Amino acid sequence: MLYLGSAPTLGDGAIGDGLLRRLRHAWPGLELVILTSTPRFYANLPSAAGARLGEKPELRPEVPARGGPRGIHHRVPNPLAAWRTLARLRALDRDRVADLSAETAELFRRTYGWADLVVHQGGPQWTDRWLGPGSLRFHAHRLAAGRGPGRPLALLGQGCGPFRWDGGPRAALRRRFARRVLGRCTAVVTRDAAGAASLRRLGLPTAGIFEAADPALLLQPRASEAGHRWRGFLAGRPRPVLAVALRGLRREYPELQRRQGDVRRRLAELLDLAAESFSLVALSTGGEEDRRALAEVEALRTGEPVFVAGATAGGESGLPAPETLTPAELAHVYAGCHLLLAVRLHPAILAATAGVPSLSLTYDAKGEHFAAQSGLEPFTHPLGSFSPGAAAAGLAALDRRRDAVATELSARVETLRQRTTGALDAAFRRLEEVARRERGAQERGRSRPRVADLGAAG
Repeated sequence: MLYLGSAPTLGDGAIGDGLLRRLRHAWPGLELVILTSTPRFYANLPSAAGARLGEKPELRPEVPARGGPRGIHHRVPNPLAAWRTLARLRALDRDRVADLSAETAELFRRTYGWADLVVHQGGPQWTDRWLGPGSLRFHAHRLAAGRGPGRPLALLGQGCGPFRWDGGPRAALRRRFARRVLGRCTAVVTRDAAGAASLRRLGLPTAGIFEAADPALLLQPRASEAGHRWRGFLAGRPRPVLAVALRGLRREYPELQRRQGDVRRRLAELLDLAAESFSLVALSTGGEEDRRALAEVEALRTGEPVFVAGATAGGESGLPAPETLTPAELAHVYAGCHLLLAVRLHPAILAATAGVPSLSLTYDAKGEHFAAQSGLEPFTHPLGSFSPGAAAAGLAALDRRRDAVATELSARVETLRQRTTGALDAAFRRLEEVARRERGAQERGRSRPRVADLGAAG
């Protein structure tokens, strides 16, 4: 199996860790190669033990992008690159790698040609916010190159849709192109019902759509030496611990960026109110980006500061930064907290696996979907318009009902785990069926290099 996925944040890594665990459970003797832009992260995962790790290759168009080096750069439009992309896709549709340049054909062959199965790790890539025309071309290359005779291709743990964009002829053409590109997939496993419904509306065959929850829910908290140090620190706080997981406001969220000053002021007010009842500890998954976001909010506060690992205050600089833990280890740390205040999605998911409820300030539909799945909707507020007083009152209510909410949360997490394992296992059966059906034709075709020939995996 060729597995393509990366972990720019620990939350993305949690998706990968959950998927790899289920893949290994389904196929215990799996010969696994992971191509990733973050090999150090996967090297630390027990679920990736024994896999061969390599750098994810970049599939490049045949012409330079305007004003930049050769390569697909989905933020730099180039009509000639778009035309060349379509020509390459036609060649791949016909399985005519010879129609490509020798350099590109060899890259495709060495990256994909040896594999019996190709899996892409999911995330938000197929949601409207991240899916511009250039991104569609980028995904079209990846999926067209990965899918071949007798070589099924799957997207697992994928956020999708709603494929609305701005309406009009261009939106209709983009939907048509998205349907064609996604149609190359043997199976798409979504992480919520809305994503599955979006794929059906787009016109994808129902047999290839599988509705699940976020694969990070498959993780169980895992103790470690670093986690025990964190748990000892948390146990020594003077008040119940409220973990805090903020995040930066990227350009992909322009409506929030325009109001980021106001959002920061309201976050600062909320943290000051929370500090009256809780010890605040930063436990997020986005690394330096999240620390910068917290620092910008802290500069506006007057109350007790949020503890940040690595800071010298209190002599606790020896604690490891949260993003240096594995996702399961961070879930074990969350288990030592009383509640979580989350802007990011995956801290709320990992805390839920440990039975710790969260109050979420959502900035995207994925957070709202998880709140609905987990029963935490009453404790969810929109980041762009929340009232600090109302959110603080929500924290107080969650504190009062903490045990009952945690019990209900754990039951819902178990239901979501069962749904996710069922959907993934059904998708795996489909992959096996399609592979068997196409195997005869594939074996009569050209011979394939074996994994030992894979240059990208070292």
